[in-house]
Amino acid sequence: MEGGYKMDNPIWVMSSAFPGRTLQEVIERTREIGAQGIEVCVFRQGGTRNDHIATHLEYEDFGPEQAQGVIDLFNGNGLRLSVGAYDNLIGGDAETRVPNQDHILRLIANLLNNKTFLAALYCY
Repeated sequence: MEGGYKMDNPIWVMSSAFPGRTLQEVIERTREIGAQGIEVCVFRQGGTRNDHIATHLEYEDFGPEQAQGVIDLFNGNGLRLSVGAYDNLIGGDAETRVPNQDHILRLIANLLNNKTFLAALYCY
């Protein structure tokens, strides 16, 4: 409870608003503005998107240890966490769709190994 009242509609920051900044820098800015959580954007490098891409988790070698580090980082800063993938996960040819699905599912699978994590997967 902040200021003696429960926040029913928390404010979240979308990490893609901070291209070129590290996840730690995004966390610091989020705390400065008083938001309660960050949607960490994870665009697949080498994918078909050629517009705005801001990836704040390196997923190539992302495993249980990295997942625990991210969760500890967010918990230590009192922030909520969700993961957003904005590559096409449901349409197009399998040659493009399957790698898009695989990269976000690997992140989520490792994050879900920690029972305190809640993933929000947005498919666009």
